[in-house]
Formats: sequence, structure tokens, C-alpha cells
Amino acid sequence: MDGSPVYGKEIMLKLLKWLDKNVELLICSIALVGLFICMLLAVLFRYMLNNSLPWPEELGCYLFIWFSLVGVAYSTKEGIHLRVDVLVNAMPKPVRMALNAVSELVMTVFFLYMSAVGMRAIADIMSNGTTSPAMRIPMWLVYLSFWLGCVLSLVRLAQSWYRRLRHRAEKEDVHAG
Repeated sequence: MDGSPVYGKEIMLKLLKWLDKNVELLICSIALVGLFICMLLAVLFRYMLNNSLPWPEELGCYLFIWFSLVGVAYSTKEGIHLRVDVLVNAMPKPVRMALNAVSELVMTVFFLYMSAVGMRAIADIMSNGTTSPAMRIPMWLVYLSFWLGCVLSLVRLAQSWYRRLRHRAEKEDVHAG
């Protein structure tokens, strides 16, 4: 721990690896715990203290949005996104692999397009200064979840494409050697 640049790089690499592995889980966990606390406070204040708070429902809704949209990236990372694969699983392995590649290509194009749409929406909302009704938080923070979910999904799809291509190259090296 001498403060050398090499040690700093090691820490940064460990942090980046940890984030690569856990960023979606971290965001979703924070959103889910926050949602639980908001709903607990809303119920306690409404039914035990007979005094409703104006903000927990709104914040809970926004945290659920964050949970859901970042959760899309997590499901993309884990390959557990919603799809009907009965027909695909009945196909021979080469056809299955091709259909999975086409599926990922379609998802890549979709998330590229939607991330651009999300960025434009965020810019529009930032320029007109829209805020939430109860909490007065900038609404672009809510819309940021959409854009972040798309971008994280693109990162996970790029990682999947990289693994697929690397595996194919390794397979060709084995057959060539």
C-alpha cells in the first residue's frame, strides 16, 4: 500500500470487475429496498398515525420504474429475458445457435434505437425543467432509468457477442491446429 500507480490500477481493475459483475444487482437492490421502505412508511403513517405522507407513493413508483428498467439489463446479462423458446429448443444445435444470434442482433438494434430515443427524451425533459408533482424532483432522473437500462443491455449484448466470437475463434484454432 505504497500509493504507487500500479496499486491504484489494481484497485480500479478490481472495482471495474466488481461493477461489471454486480452493477445491475446493486441498482435493483437499492431500488427494491427503497421501495420497501417507502411502502412501509406510507402504511405506517396512513394507518397507525392517521396522517398520509404525500411522497412515498410517488417515490415508490419511481423506484419500481428503476427496478424494472435496469432489471431488463440484468435479464439480458443472464440470458433470462422473456421469450418463447419451445420452437427454438426443438431445432438442431446449429439452427438454435443461429436463431439466438439473430435474436441478439434484433435486441442490439432495438436497444441502440431506444437508447437514442431515451437520450432525446432526457434532453427534452431537462430543457423544459419538468419536476414530479409531490417531491419536485427533476423528471429526467426518472427517465434516466430507461436510457441506463438500454445502455446496460447494449453492454451486456456486446459482451455476449464478444464471448460468442472468441469461442468461435478458439474453436477454429483447435480445428486448424
